[in-house]
Amino acid sequence: MCLLKDVFDPFQLPTIFITYRELALIGVIHKVFPDTVHLLCTWHTNKNVMSNCKKHFETNEPWFIFERDWAKIVYSTSNNEYVERWMTFEKK
Repeated sequence: MCLLKDVFDPFQLPTIFITYRELALIGVIHKVFPDTVHLLCTWHTNKNVMSNCKKHFETNEPWFIFERDWAKIVYSTSNNEYVERWMTFEKK
């Protein structure tokens, strides 16, 4: 990671890193780039949710509702929208 940091102009360091929940990498990112935001990859997160949750639905209709509501959360366009959608999701 230190080599990666050397590639950047010190006045234009990245502000966001997207990873697939690799704990060692996340730890290094926070250490080497302390001012960056770490986000999880949407594709991997959706893949994991879909493969681990679908088996808990006996029929397709509730599964489709779950999928739709999950997508609304993931593709929220603001923090407030995300929180509102997450709270609605939890209630269901």
